[in-house]
Amino acid sequence: MRGYPRDLSGRLVIAVTDPLLAHNTGRFAVEVTNGCAGIGKVGDEEPAGLTLGIASLASLYSGHTGVLRLQQTGLLHGEPASITLAARLFHNGYPWMTDRF
Repeated sequence: MRGYPRDLSGRLVIAVTDPLLAHNTGRFAVEVTNGCAGIGKVGDEEPAGLTLGIASLASLYSGHTGVLRLQQTGLLHGEPASITLAARLFHNGYPWMTDRF
């Protein structure tokens, strides 16, 4: 389960592209209030604060790669305020797993 900072509230619209599964392509709004998040698909008329591909979104959501690294490598584009918010939303440390099975 992913957590978000309790002091964080905001709304971020993300435009996602997926060349393999068309129904994954679209704009999604992430709304966070006091650390609790919800997500929903929004229309194309709503401006996106971030634009990225599905692989970059997976990497960002999992904590494997941060917002600034994705931006530096050209895999994420966005407005400065949205990039700042996304950096706070998705700052969760690196993914890990215990050795035991």
